[in-house]
Amino acid sequence: MKKSTYCYWCLSVSKTNLGQLNGGTTYSINGVSNAPTSFSTIQDAATYLTNNGVSGCGNVVLELQTGYHPHTEPAKGIIIDSIPFASPSNRVILRPATGFSITCSLTVAGNATLNLVHSKYVTIDRRPGGVGVTSPLTFANGSFVVFGDQELRIFNYE
Repeated sequence: MKKSTYCYWCLSVSKTNLGQLNGGTTYSINGVSNAPTSFSTIQDAATYLTNNGVSGCGNVVLELQTGYHPHTEPAKGIIIDSIPFASPSNRVILRPATGFSITCSLTVAGNATLNLVHSKYVTIDRRPGGVGVTSPLTFANGSFVVFGDQELRIFNYE
């Protein structure tokens, strides 16, 4: 009798990606680019999220902290695009850290300072640390172009 040896390979497929930002975690935007633990700009964090998405339970918090400088954001404005796996229970929240106050003022002609494009479940929480009633986070556009001086633009085409 001839013996046969079979080799079976098992592949497990999951929607979890090692690069996803985990819900229930706060990530720093502090001028230091060390993804996925900290980001130098809002745009760096937004690009990372668009490419990698979110996972786990709870909200992903992007917190503006000391070291963040809005003048390092792109001249075309900040663009937050669609974020894979974001949901009502896995929101992305952008807010300042406790004790941090900032005006994100860019001069963007023909575009807004902050652009939400096809992005669902993104919250801009202007309160430091997400508590209280003060709002030390401001978005401004210093453009003097008649049709381009917007602070926030939302594009959600279905």
